[in-house]
Amino acid sequence: MTPHFRCPMNRRPSLSATLVAIVVLAAGSVVAAPGVPPLPSELAALQPTPLLPTDLASTFTFQDRSGAAQRATFSAAPGEASPVFRAEVLARANSFYDVRIFWKSAAAVAKGDVCLARFAARAPTAQQESGEGAVHFYFQRATLPNEKSVSLTLAPGPEWTVFEVPFTVAHDLAAGAATISLALGHLPQSLEITGLEVHNFGRRVKEASLPRTRFSYRGREPGAAWRERALQRIEEIRTAPIAVRVTDSSGRPLTGARIDARLVQPEFIFGTSVDDALLVADTPEAERYRRAILELFDTVVIENGLKWATWARGPERQGIARRALDWLDQQPLRVKGHNLVWPAWKFSPRGLKNTPELKDRLPAMIHDRITEIMGVTRGRVYAWDVVNEPVHERDFFGLMPETAMAAWFQLARSADPDAALFINEYGMLNSAASPGMIARFRTLIQTLRRAGAPIDGIGIQGHVGQQPRPPDLLLADLDLIAAEGLPVQITEFDINTTDEALQADYLRDFLIACYSHPAVSGFIMWGFWEARHWKPDAAMFRRDWSEKPVAAVWREWTLDRWRTHAEATTDATGNSAARGHLGRYRVTVTHDGLSRQQEVTLTRRGAELSVMFPAP
Repeated sequence: MTPHFRCPMNRRPSLSATLVAIVVLAAGSVVAAPGVPPLPSELAALQPTPLLPTDLASTFTFQDRSGAAQRATFSAAPGEASPVFRAEVLARANSFYDVRIFWKSAAAVAKGDVCLARFAARAPTAQQESGEGAVHFYFQRATLPNEKSVSLTLAPGPEWTVFEVPFTVAHDLAAGAATISLALGHLPQSLEITGLEVHNFGRRVKEASLPRTRFSYRGREPGAAWRERALQRIEEIRTAPIAVRVTDSSGRPLTGARIDARLVQPEFIFGTSVDDALLVADTPEAERYRRAILELFDTVVIENGLKWATWARGPERQGIARRALDWLDQQPLRVKGHNLVWPAWKFSPRGLKNTPELKDRLPAMIHDRITEIMGVTRGRVYAWDVVNEPVHERDFFGLMPETAMAAWFQLARSADPDAALFINEYGMLNSAASPGMIARFRTLIQTLRRAGAPIDGIGIQGHVGQQPRPPDLLLADLDLIAAEGLPVQITEFDINTTDEALQADYLRDFLIACYSHPAVSGFIMWGFWEARHWKPDAAMFRRDWSEKPVAAVWREWTLDRWRTHAEATTDATGNSAARGHLGRYRVTVTHDGLSRQQEVTLTRRGAELSVMFPAP
């Protein structure tokens, strides 16, 4: 007999009411999905009360109250151990609660009862930079004011992950007076969920004693083999010898001259995005922000001020970005432009989509956009992200071929011949789906290069969610990207997790992996202060400017271990030698109370410097 699973439905629902999904499956169809492991024996022995109905597949209610033109869908299929639920969310809801599934509680609960929720989930597709989906689990009173005992967003990736969420009940609630809910409206995504359980242990256990999902990654441990190999590669490809010879004006070598060689600008980029409005503000917070930038980074990207949608707001908003560029001109910082074209209506100037005769006019509008903004930044930036996220954001290509991007690159080259031109994309280096996304991105890059696009570099955003990708797989991903034969930069890195130890360890290992790969030429953090970060949990500094462990990691590796400061003394032949990380050095030589200072650039071939003092 063919099984039928039906969402409970209200009579004659309105457009904003409960969406009813009816799914008919082929006879005998069983979806392969991992089950949730049994409870540990010591917990099972306590015989907890199940709070979910026995028949999950026929007792759920699914709602889409988002008002989106493309409504979300939800279905249930038989699984090997329990039903596998599938959700397709096609548009971001105004509130993630607008798209949800819930069950009414099958048993009463009392205030103070300790419970454990468990389920397995994965997100085969998710339209956000980390590649992770979003499932918000919550347990609440079924009627107003809907007080919640637990409310937590989880982030499944493309691989199955078991989530365990302990919580304590906040109120006495009869059977059916609570709902166990999953909200799904965070973003466009496909989700699969199975093995859902909620156990009530009463007061027989403490919440802290129950299992809780903790994320980690292979290769995190001290002395990991991949890390040892990577550190050795760094010595081989990122350092070189620097030799200093000191003589007097007659050519005689000077013994005992003190050499102080400081790397003042690494060849490799260590940068951050910045908020241009805060950068030019006259407040104590702005001053603290500017000091942190100058202390921690050698490169910046104005996060929003140069984007088309922001620039199009008019002279007042443009003035903020211009003042930020003026300030940056006076600092020892490299500046990157971001971005010329982001081919989606939602990231374009307001009303662009509704422009009359847009198909005919859009190419000229893009031409004017590139010409105008690059006229402002010419000679002031080392590079531009010419196109942002062209694999994911495709609106413009409904009106023109994707090869039109080649003309954008050509125009950018003529507008500023000295700026390196990047194509920037997300969804790589962060999940099992990375190799497939890399293949799609490379295919697009090859198409554009054949069409004449002068692409100088590949930008990989590098947004990481709750589950980091093992570093050995990250390096394999970089090998795939490097096969394109272009320099690679990590352009928008962050780790969006509240686990500060994991965040710090993974920044260390991501940095080491990237710095050890010969194709990678830069690493840009996408913000650093919680109050000006698009993902506040990912920041280095809390709102009160206290440092998180991840800030100490950044200092240790980019400002200490890899920022060479060498001191030496010349020998009897007037020579001294050291090894340092590549980049521009300021060398100070002191002899008999006199000092000479010179700059030299250390490349893979090494550097030699001669310093002369007056003869006695």
